[in-house]
Order: sequence, then structure tokens, then C-alpha cells
Amino acid sequence: MVRAIDFLKNGKKKYFEVKKLHKQDGIWVIDEMSMVLKYGKKTLHKTILKFDNIEVNVPIEGSIFTIEDWKGDLEYMRLLSLIFLFSLYLIG
Repeated sequence: MVRAIDFLKNGKKKYFEVKKLHKQDGIWVIDEMSMVLKYGKKTLHKTILKFDNIEVNVPIEGSIFTIEDWKGDLEYMRLLSLIFLFSLYLIG
């Protein structure tokens, strides 16, 4: 299991956990991950994401990624940042 902890200003903590992963065509792929928001020992919120039928190296059009699609969604960007940092940890 891999875990990242984000210490928030209000005393809360976010725990990002990768519970299952596998290597597919030379690429590490996450099968199950979770994000848990805690204040002390109390769990305030928990999100579990499970993935299946993952395809890698599939061609996609670049036009689906625009700046407008990413604006305003900071929480999603934080999650992507954690996933990116995790992938660097696996590579490095």
C-alpha cells in the first residue's frame, strides 16, 4: 500500500491510499485507491475509486484537453498531483 498525507490548515488531514495496483504493458496501473478526510481519529468523508478494464497506450485526440476543462477544479487537480507524484515514486 502507498499512502500520501495532506495536512490542511484547519487541522484536518487527507489520506490518499493506493490499495491495489498492477503492471500492464510496462506501465503501473492503479486498480483501487481512496481519499479519506479525517479530523483527529474521526473520518469525515471517504471516497473509494475502483478501476477495471483499463486500456493503456490507446490513441486519443489532443483536442479533448483544453485549459477551460481544467479551470476551477482545484480539488481534482490536487488529486491528479498526488497521482503524478505517486507515479514518479514508482518510476524513481
